[in-house]
Amino acid sequence: MQGLGIIQSPSILAAVPPGTRASSVFATFVSRPISTQAFIAVVCAADIVMLVASGMLASLACPGWGMRGLTGGVTGGLAWGQILATVAATCAAAFVFGKLDVYALGRIHHFGSRLCAIVMAVGTGGAAGIVVLAFLPPASSAVHLWPVLWMIFAAGLTMAAAIASTYSAHRLRGAAQLARRVAVVGVQGYSHTFIARMAADTTRSATFVGLYDDGAEPLDPVSHALVVGSLDDLIARSCRERIDAIVLALPLSDQNRITRSRIALRCVTADIYLAGEVLDLTCKAARVDRIGNNAVIKIGSRPLSEWQMLQKDVLDRTLAALLLVFMLPILAIIALAIRLDSDGPVLFRQPRFGFNSAMFDVFKFRTMYHHLSDLKADRQTVPGDPRITRIGRILRKTSLDEVPQLFNVLRGEMSLVGPRPHAPNTKAGDLLFHDAVADYALRHRVKPGITGWAQVNGWRGQTRTREQLEQRVVHDLYYIDNWSLAFDLKIMVLTLLRELNSKVAF
Repeated sequence: MQGLGIIQSPSILAAVPPGTRASSVFATFVSRPISTQAFIAVVCAADIVMLVASGMLASLACPGWGMRGLTGGVTGGLAWGQILATVAATCAAAFVFGKLDVYALGRIHHFGSRLCAIVMAVGTGGAAGIVVLAFLPPASSAVHLWPVLWMIFAAGLTMAAAIASTYSAHRLRGAAQLARRVAVVGVQGYSHTFIARMAADTTRSATFVGLYDDGAEPLDPVSHALVVGSLDDLIARSCRERIDAIVLALPLSDQNRITRSRIALRCVTADIYLAGEVLDLTCKAARVDRIGNNAVIKIGSRPLSEWQMLQKDVLDRTLAALLLVFMLPILAIIALAIRLDSDGPVLFRQPRFGFNSAMFDVFKFRTMYHHLSDLKADRQTVPGDPRITRIGRILRKTSLDEVPQLFNVLRGEMSLVGPRPHAPNTKAGDLLFHDAVADYALRHRVKPGITGWAQVNGWRGQTRTREQLEQRVVHDLYYIDNWSLAFDLKIMVLTLLRELNSKVAF
């Protein structure tokens, strides 16, 4: 498939609107859309602001209550009650929003689909406010009025925010700035039709980024217009830039080719869809989705949705910032001890595989003599390793050498919890990790972590055999398939209980 170029084809040009040439098709389709996760974060933040503002407005509207009384007395108690009620109502409503998946991009585009969720969230928040205020002394009728006023203000403000976000989503999508980046796999007549339908979709909900082919059959010189590479090229591109969806526009009868393509694309962080002309006849089925004007069936999903990634990112960065502030004196002492113990920098930067197999520099306290540092991990450390300094042995034993990775978390390169990142040349036996275990690359579908499910179950330290690596991969994939915020918190607690003095860290 090497050397494939973009060829003007009468068949593809005939499928797009009149007067549109292939070059202009690419100019129209290929753009730089804003991050959907960033847009969802803004929408979520707007809802939180509206819910908190509703608490303030409800307090101001309560007769004889207002926002006064912070100096003490009964009114002071009521003022703190207002704050607690606002926090409780906001958290309860936000929880319901998350559970009902109102921040899925498809629901943001449709205001009507969010109305029921708003009613349920506001009702739950009002109930939470009632529970909090029930513990206050009945000194004012405002205690009973506040939840009612909060629900009225919250309903109005969150509906206004929903209308604004829906309008913004439509405007951004209309300008192809909030569109899903879609790659198409397979060269056949229907793939050309699929691409043309994407071009004709007036909502511009999808952006075409390229046509790829797995090379299963010889390509006709005319029909391979717009082909830009093979499946391997697509996988490599997905590591360099964001691709939201990959559509297999293959004959439904060709199960072997569909299976091969699906297996090859398991490591990418995009949703995988199957498309075919027959799907247009069943587009009302519950399992059928749409991309542009095309009916598709989802056959593979990214591990975490945008909303789940946002939750995890907020938890990661908040806790990382708090931990860095709390541990600042300890970090200063460790840095001084490293400088006094041996020559060289305090921090060691090492390239490692991260999210979507992209390389990044991980930060660690230097634990080896500077002139013996192993940048690409050509040799794994062993007990009594002469390369490790005196201070380094203490740091490795207590896992304190990993603390600077909190900066990687703040930079968005790592998570607090996730599969551990490995250096490029790390081996299990005589094989590199990605050669030793077929599913190894699937770990890279989420951000790497400072700690992980494999680590708290004893699979850390030196990896001498393929079986040890397989156990790491099994535990990492279990974590990815069963992720939740509660699971992350559980792993953090287990890390404190089990890993701060690990017997396999040296």
